Order: sequence, then structure tokens, then C-alpha cells
Amino acid sequence: MGALLTRRREYAKSRPYDAEVEYITFSGTQYITIPICPNDGTDAIEFEFRRTTSTNQVRLCRTESDNRFNLYINGSGGAAYNYIKTNGTDNGWQALNNTYNKPGVVKHIWKVDYKNNRTWLDFDQYTITNSRSKAASTGRLQICQLYSSYTRFVGQIYHVRYWRDDVLIYDLVPVRHGGVGYLYDKLSGEMYGNDGTGNIGIGMDKYTDLSEFTELEYIENTTQVATSPYIDTGISSGAGTIDMSMTVKWGTIDSARRQLMGCNNGVFWGCDEGTYRTNAVDSEVVPSTTDFETVNMDTYTGTPSRKGPLALFRIFESASKANTTTTYICNCKLAMYKIWVNNALVRHFVPVQHPGGTKGMFDKVENKFYFSANSGSFTGA
Repeated sequence: MGALLTRRREYAKSRPYDAEVEYITFSGTQYITIPICPNDGTDAIEFEFRRTTSTNQVRLCRTESDNRFNLYINGSGGAAYNYIKTNGTDNGWQALNNTYNKPGVVKHIWKVDYKNNRTWLDFDQYTITNSRSKAASTGRLQICQLYSSYTRFVGQIYHVRYWRDDVLIYDLVPVRHGGVGYLYDKLSGEMYGNDGTGNIGIGMDKYTDLSEFTELEYIENTTQVATSPYIDTGISSGAGTIDMSMTVKWGTIDSARRQLMGCNNGVFWGCDEGTYRTNAVDSEVVPSTTDFETVNMDTYTGTPSRKGPLALFRIFESASKANTTTTYICNCKLAMYKIWVNNALVRHFVPVQHPGGTKGMFDKVENKFYFSANSGSFTGA
């Protein structure tokens, strides 16, 4: 065992890939097998993903021999999951509230914790309530594998994590090797590739130093359609005491209220008919379409009924992130955005261009690049 662990550590140090990438892509024929047999008495799994098609009944994962331990989009477009029952022919399943949790085609983080009977979709938490007999699967975990006659997952995978007895045992990140995508386990140094047909595609290379990007004066959203780009900040509207500041020049100011930012059950702000609209804001600052102005939002301490991530350039309808409406999509140039939670600076966004050409915001706190969580792309200069 000691020799095996030594080899695994050496393998990890050698880095068996060319570069880490922001995501890998699945076109409907690829899947990855991870050598673990799930157990819903002890296990939890988390996916960071974005579908690129709205086809319902697609699986994020399943087990290879018994179709158990499934996370999937169900027939009504909602987030749902199976759990293991001792009767192998009768898997239980439970859907989240489909009114609010229809994943659509934007970026999400979804965690199902079977051991602790909880599940989260973008900060909104639910309790796993169905009565069930907990049991172990007889098959290995398969990511993006086909279930029955339905459709394989088509989209992007950003990160996969897996826990057993509350201990993280897989930390899978997207990488590229020879122009092909893989999942690399940061804990073991193992790399997992496609077990289906074709190749797993790759996104842009991942960079974590601001000096590797071209800094811009601003990024801009010029469209107000469902596919318009936006930034998912990864900060929950229920994170605590929230303060924000932005340097902005509006493209339009009108009564349609298409200038709001944030989560509509938490913090949101923008401008409407010549005034700033927010929970509390610098009222002396007049919105402008000709000049950049810095606006500071006063402290927000509300408790949202449904939690969702704060967004730049739009808010989410009912915190669902389905984003099928165009009612609240900003048309503006954004030059800076800061977020404080409980008086600690958690995001300091500045506009940049990735070496591959994609425009977005670089967070100087996390040293992380944030690009559109939707299919659209930002412009900027």
C-alpha cells in the first residue's frame, strides 16, 4: 500500500495534462466513469454545470448497472434526483420545487447530500423527505451517461466533487491533454476520460493571475434577450450583511426597469426613469448615459424567502435562474463592481479580456476569471 501511495503522489506531481481549463463539453455521446459505487447512506455529490440545450430528461450522473443515484432534469424541466432502495427494480425519486428550480441553459451549482438528507440548487436548500431504505449501488458512478431512452447531457461541466461520510474523496476539475477534455482528480492525481464515443471538448485555458489578462476600461451588455450575458458572482443573496459598489454608465434609462442587478428576492439595484432603484442607495447620484459614475449601495440585511446568487447585468425571475424573461436585463457599461459580506470584501471585479479573446470580470479577491454564465458574450474596450 505504501508503494502504491508513493506512485499516486508521483503521478500527481507529474501533472498528466497540458493545462487546466474552465470547463469541458459534452455533445451527447460522451460520458466518464468514476471508480466508486455510490451509497446513499453516506454519500454526497456536487455538480457545477451549464446545459447548452433545453431538452428535458437528461442525466448528470447515474450508476452503471442499476440506474440508481441519478441527478437529472426531469420531464417538466425541473431538477430531480433518484435515491437507492433495497428493491433494485423500484428506485425512489424526488423533484425540487419545479416552479422555481428549472435549470434552463445557464450555469448552476447543484449538490445532493444523501447522508444528511439535504439538497441545494444555487443556495436554495431543500430537505430530502421521502421515506426510503438506504443502500449501496452495485455499479460505478457514470457522469453524463445515458439513462433508459432519454437524452445524454449536452453542455459544460465546470467542477465535480464527491463526499463520503462528509469527507471529500474526489475533487474533479476539467483539464485538456492533446486537445481532448478530461476530469482530473486533484486528490489522487488520476485523470478520467471519455468512455463513450467521440471526444470530450474543452473550454478556454484557466488563468489565475491578473497579469495574464488584458485589462479593459469596461465590459458591456448591449442586448436584452434571454441569451444575454451576465456574471454569476457566486455570492448568495442570503449571505449576511451585504454592501455593494459599482462604477457604471447606463446604455438606457427607461420605465421598463431593464437596469436592475442582483437577485429579485434579495439585493437588487439599478436605475429607472432617471432615478436609482434599490433597497437603499446614494440618492444624490443621478444615472447617466454619458459618464461613468460610482454608486454605493447602503447595507442590506434582509432575509430573502428564496436564496439565489447575486448577478451582474440581470436579476433572476423568482430566483430560479431559468432566465426565460427579458424583463430585467441590463444594458450598461460596467467598469468596477465590489461586494462586501459582513464588512469583508468578497468580490472586487475589474473588466478584462482572456488571452483567448473572451471578455469578462476578474475578481482580485479570489484571483478568478468570471465570464458569462449564459450563452451570450460581452463586448468591451
